[in-house]
Amino acid sequence: MDIIADFLKSFPQEKLIVFLHPKEKNDLDETEKYYTNWLKKEQVVFYTENLPSSHVFYKAEYGIGSYSTILFERDYFGFKTLLLNEEERDFPLKGTKFYLNSFKSSKDLVEKVNNYIN
Repeated sequence: MDIIADFLKSFPQEKLIVFLHPKEKNDLDETEKYYTNWLKKEQVVFYTENLPSSHVFYKAEYGIGSYSTILFERDYFGFKTLLLNEEERDFPLKGTKFYLNSFKSSKDLVEKVNNYIN
């Protein structure tokens, strides 16, 4: 979350859409407290609609996260996807598209997003 918080400082006008895990939807007040420990409340939007996340990929210009099947699906369908490089998991594997679209720091993430924009 520190990486995302630092990243959002570089894009203060942007909002982060958080697609919640089903467990997080059970207590939205607690979930909001958790996320706003790191992120500015005005920059966070929680996706709470009934449609599955995969049906609304178009709502987010980039999918940013770590090891998640929803991000793999997003990438498969051609949506911009950036993954946390988790060296302790040896993921993503060097030489793969996921590796090329991975980041280790907020600086890396800003660079990847700027590459998509330009």
